Amino acid sequence: MKTQTWKLKNILLKTRKRLRRALNPNGSILVICICVIMIWRAVWDLCDLYIFPDNQLLSDIVCFIIWVWILIIYDWNLKDLL
Repeated sequence: MKTQTWKLKNILLKTRKRLRRALNPNGSILVICICVIMIWRAVWDLCDLYIFPDNQLLSDIVCFIIWVWILIIYDWNLKDLL
């Protein structure tokens, strides 16, 4: 059982190394950007589904207020986002 786990870890490490070598820095940035977009899409869909699903405008306003509230709580500055 331990040898199978070790073999699987070894295969995963080799695959990750090959992928890193295959992707140049621009490719890595592209993969990261796609992942961020997918996360935002999932969050957006969850907000649309659970926060006033019948009223899109109200859902957008509430999500915006929550976003501003989080910025104020963490004392972030909008310049940090640019």
